[in-house]
Amino acid sequence: MWDFDLGIDSDGDGEKANDADATSPYVDLTIDNSGNRTGSVSVIDDKGAVSTEIWGLMVVSRTFNVVWEEQHLEFEWSGYLEQGQSHEISHEPGAGARVMQVNATLTLARDLLPIQWPEDNFTLSLNVPASGWSTFVSTEREHHRERLRKHR
Repeated sequence: MWDFDLGIDSDGDGEKANDADATSPYVDLTIDNSGNRTGSVSVIDDKGAVSTEIWGLMVVSRTFNVVWEEQHLEFEWSGYLEQGQSHEISHEPGAGARVMQVNATLTLARDLLPIQWPEDNFTLSLNVPASGWSTFVSTEREHHRERLRKHR
């Protein structure tokens, strides 16, 4: 039997030191405030013998210094792809880093006949595995430039 705070009568019987705040062998105790806390755990065997152990816990408040650093990366690729081929650019943030925003632009160009757009449709895919975010956008014949913006 667990009594999580010997200073509080949680069962309302007038006795602060006999509360059964939990009875399972393992417990999770969440403490929201800093300070000292004293509790007890009692073990009762099948013959009714009881052994009680008093425990103490000191919770110290801490202040964390969080620094947000931005890193802007630009990737550019110019080349030709045959039907079914793909080109991949990947970047993995360092340990503890987090992707906050992704801006991606797919621009298709036709060098030989600049007044015609490319005949094929293309797909720009973005995948951020650590966040579970994945999306794509495909070009259409009348839209040669597609933009994709995602904020995290």
